[in-house]
Amino acid sequence: MEKQAVEERVDRLEEMMMRLAYTQQKTEMELQRLSKEMQEFKDEMRAFKDEMNKKWGWVINKLGTMVEDLIYPSIDEALQKHFECEPNKKMIRVEYDCVELDAIAICGKKAFIIEAKSKADSKGYIDEFIEKLSRVKECVDWLRGYEILGIYASWNMSDETVRYLSENGIYAMVVKGDILTIVNDKINPKSW
Repeated sequence: MEKQAVEERVDRLEEMMMRLAYTQQKTEMELQRLSKEMQEFKDEMRAFKDEMNKKWGWVINKLGTMVEDLIYPSIDEALQKHFECEPNKKMIRVEYDCVELDAIAICGKKAFIIEAKSKADSKGYIDEFIEKLSRVKECVDWLRGYEILGIYASWNMSDETVRYLSENGIYAMVVKGDILTIVNDKINPKSW
């Protein structure tokens, strides 16, 4: 009888070992499936992140050009109102070898170089524009015969920004209502 009891115990032990092996194999398969799903999820998230970065880049770029797109059509009216001249030539987003200009408007012998910013109150942006104006004639041959005047344009700008522009001989232009308006009264415009 003892032999039979031992055999039954061995049989149960074998059965338990087989169940344990089966459970372990099933667990390993589940872990492999889960690992594969996690990798697929990571790949999808990476692709999603890359796509969002592309779209975010497009939005940022569009914000940068939106001000130009809104200001450009109103330049004729603004120059007529403030300088009594009507542009006979206008260009937007022009690139030359050593300078990129948001807009140029030509009135007779005056060339208005317009820098448009969505966030105007940055001394750094203004200093970059001053540097751009200082080298525009050396970069753009056909502008050498013109009096170069700078216009810094935006939705709005602080009094401090207007003051800094005035000190540097640059016109400050903002959107008021549905028209562009020069807002610095006390300015000795600099011809670049």
